[in-house]
Amino acid sequence: MMLPRAKAKAAMARSRRASSRLATGLCCLLCCGWNAAGAADGRLLGVTGLTSLDGSTGGGMTSWAMLAGYAENDEFGLSGAASVIRTGDFDVTALAAAANWNNRLEISLASQRLSLDTLVEQGMTTQADLRLDTIGLKWRLTGDALYDPRGQFSLGLQYKRNADFELARQAGAQRNHGVDVYLAWSRVWLDGPWHRPLLLNGTLRASQAHQTGFLGFDRDHRLNAEAAVGVFLSRNWLVGAEYRNKPDRLPFAAEDDWADVYVAWFPTKRWQLALAWLDLGDIGGVEGQRGWYLTVQGR
Repeated sequence: MMLPRAKAKAAMARSRRASSRLATGLCCLLCCGWNAAGAADGRLLGVTGLTSLDGSTGGGMTSWAMLAGYAENDEFGLSGAASVIRTGDFDVTALAAAANWNNRLEISLASQRLSLDTLVEQGMTTQADLRLDTIGLKWRLTGDALYDPRGQFSLGLQYKRNADFELARQAGAQRNHGVDVYLAWSRVWLDGPWHRPLLLNGTLRASQAHQTGFLGFDRDHRLNAEAAVGVFLSRNWLVGAEYRNKPDRLPFAAEDDWADVYVAWFPTKRWQLALAWLDLGDIGGVEGQRGWYLTVQGR
């Protein structure tokens, strides 16, 4: 029988091997995004946002109404993103890919891995990490974020599955899978404050998830709000902030809201980079989870 300390070391080794495989996948995915984006160059630089952790187009933690890439009517776009979060106690790495057809339909895939090395070292669990996989669809209902004075409205659907359910079940989750439904509105003003382009986004999300799904799902949906703002300092630089309201229904710990401030760099339409400082509050009873977020995206 494997002793608890040996189990912990084995779990951490599995986590490191998984991180290595994920890093290899990130490189391959970014190359795919770089090579496939050439057919979709119709939109202005930077107005399509970033790829969020769950794969949908938006900010790092919120979903926006814009669709992936720069595809216009009769065009197809593909993007890939690599993301990492570090808070000191928890690390998240994510792979995401999204396709945009006709600037009407977005299909996205994402795989996230939450490292539990800190909890393993403290002897609280022998499980090295949690994996969350997401399949998303987003349909542009009406409008255009840049050219329509009403802005753009999109309806999104995300199917999420927790691939490591035992810890989530112990935390009180009812299921290992769930569905998020959201309605997003986005608007870009070219002549905003100080004559700088201004971006605003608001999203209403109905979710069954605990901690976005890392700690499983309930059977009922709860409604939460998301918001984002961004100002283009120049053609290539965007700064802003995000806020994500979270459902607080974990039986053993509070689930705090999330917030971040970010800066994004768009050197070309082919690739972009964003760095954020974020405040995730308490996660699973571990207090003060603040740190940084980095994402690199190829189109």
